[in-house]
Amino acid sequence: MTQLKNLIGIFIGQVNGEDFESFDILYDSSNTFRNVVYPGEMQPDEWPKYRYLFLELWKTSDTSFEEQLERERVKCRKQVASQLHARLHKKYLQENRLLEQDLDETERDKLVSKTTLLYKDMLGYLSKKSTIDEALVQSSLKTNK
Repeated sequence: MTQLKNLIGIFIGQVNGEDFESFDILYDSSNTFRNVVYPGEMQPDEWPKYRYLFLELWKTSDTSFEEQLERERVKCRKQVASQLHARLHKKYLQENRLLEQDLDETERDKLVSKTTLLYKDMLGYLSKKSTIDEALVQSSLKTNK
């Protein structure tokens, strides 16, 4: 049951309830794959975005292959974190009618924290111990400027 709830959670929205009769899906969840990794309609040329999801799910007992997978995961995680932060940043500026130069450090830190939280929540659906932290998000912002 937990795996089904996680699958629904990552693609559709947060699931509440303990059995099928009491299932309640929160369709407006902000931590779904669509909101964190790719917010648009998935077109065929965007299918590589799903590659990231498979990288997070893939487990292997081959140590050298696992090291390569982890390098790819880290690279993808930085890309996802950077893109998520950019969307949240843009939305925050629009909603608060601010210019980039009007943001103070406290607001910038809150955006990094929100990015980290949403990303960690999404990975939680995959039953993964998250290695996403604010340092990774910060480093993704520096490498993509």
